[in-house]
Amino acid sequence: MKKIILFTFVISLLFVACKNTEHKTDSEDDKKNESYTSDYKHVELSPDLSNLSVNDKEMVKIFIEISKYIDTMFFYEAYGNYTDFDTIKNEKLLERITHNFGPWDRFNENKPFVKNIKDKPLGANFYPSDITKEELVKSNMDSLQNRILLPYTFVRRDSSNNLYSIKYNNFFENYVSKISELLIKASELSENKDFANYLKLRADAILTDNYTESDLAWLKLKTNKLDFVVGPVTIYEDKLLNKKAEHQSYVLIKNNEWCNKTEKYDKWLPFLQKAIPVGEQYRKEEPGTHSNIYIYEAIYLGGSSTAGGIMLSLMQPLDSKIRLENGSRNLQFKNIIEYKFQEIAKPISELIIVKEQQKNIKKEAFFTNTVLYEIANSLGIRNTIDGKGTVREALKENFTISDILKNYVLSLFLAEKLYEVGEITNELEENYTTFVVNILRVLRFGITDNYAKANLICFNYFQENGAIEYSDNQTIKINFEKMKELTSQLTQIIITTQGDGDYQATADFFKKYGTISNELQKIINKTNTLNIPKDITLNQGVDVLGI
Repeated sequence: MKKIILFTFVISLLFVACKNTEHKTDSEDDKKNESYTSDYKHVELSPDLSNLSVNDKEMVKIFIEISKYIDTMFFYEAYGNYTDFDTIKNEKLLERITHNFGPWDRFNENKPFVKNIKDKPLGANFYPSDITKEELVKSNMDSLQNRILLPYTFVRRDSSNNLYSIKYNNFFENYVSKISELLIKASELSENKDFANYLKLRADAILTDNYTESDLAWLKLKTNKLDFVVGPVTIYEDKLLNKKAEHQSYVLIKNNEWCNKTEKYDKWLPFLQKAIPVGEQYRKEEPGTHSNIYIYEAIYLGGSSTAGGIMLSLMQPLDSKIRLENGSRNLQFKNIIEYKFQEIAKPISELIIVKEQQKNIKKEAFFTNTVLYEIANSLGIRNTIDGKGTVREALKENFTISDILKNYVLSLFLAEKLYEVGEITNELEENYTTFVVNILRVLRFGITDNYAKANLICFNYFQENGAIEYSDNQTIKINFEKMKELTSQLTQIIITTQGDGDYQATADFFKKYGTISNELQKIINKTNTLNIPKDITLNQGVDVLGI
């Protein structure tokens, strides 16, 4: 309920530019909403903050305050006005709306669960709901001054039905002004000079939508205990053109012990890039020199990072040019990873994996695979080999799923390579088995989720070619030799298609492997019968932290 109250308060206080909607809502069936909320395991984000100073704890409070504004900004990006639901009295329904950042169920193909609500537009609320890809692209080409395809703009229609853009910093003027003030306030409290400088630069960036300088400053941070990632930092919500960035926030405390354990992977980045099983022209890009893996305990998450499934990790910055020239940072949320393994992945494995292979399900392998996913995010190819632009531009709306798929499959290939050089000392069967279990965990999100789509394609490719076998009683057996062979094959297919910028080949591959078979659906249904939660949901905030 705290989050619901917050949305109402912040919008009534600040939102002066939102559109009105014709939709009116009524109470939904209590039974359905009760069932929905039971799909989630409530966990507390309450990491140990005892080594933080008084000033550090005050900064945490400020970052949480900012994150609440970020929640409301993302709600508008995903749906529109939260005030549309003011007449609803059903608390379970309001909780469901708040958790989904709108009236569409993110774990059920984005189907509406509020009466009189239409299907969710592919472009969420970034574009007019009746827009088509063709109209958007044509309008952008017709006028070089019309910046409707930039990542930090909304697209709207004027009274003559012509398209125009509104920059985030202009539309969210009241929000970003307040956030900027709070970031300056936090910078004045910081006892770390470099972190204070980053916060000041971010305060300016949020006002201008120019994040380059603050991103570069953030990449250079080394000694800060606290971290705060905030702004339009990912592109997942826009399923129309895969162009618009959505707002998120992450309040984090560094886990130095685990940072030291994973630091060893960083030196292998050039080796791993060269080892990718593709032609030289597809792996000639070199990872930046600051592609660090940092392990954190999550203190508070805001915006799209909590929409539906809670994110395990993040790679920043968003700008692919900065990544290519300066590297990236891989952020792993250790407490969230552990919650998801213990509460979801392990129970799934005990139900679905054949008995003789269940010994391979290990928390350490789950964590390593997650780390390697983010390393994979910094490897591969970002620009097409013919010099005609970025992979993102070439693959258009298919890029996000392609990139997620690449990261998953490449992470398994990286595990093999690191095992060969002795950096991974556990048996690879543990990585393989835990990898398949994680696919099943993510598939339960529903195939409208980009991560679920990518995992479905991966699962079907492995299953069709013999690496995953269906056994009796809706269980799964893994052929480890086949898995190793097919990992290289699928890595090659994905990265060469990306490098070629082959939009049609990507679409055809997704179509071929993007359908849930009856056998797989039975397995997914089996996991839903024993009250294994689909995901965790967070109890978080100042009260939970006790500060």
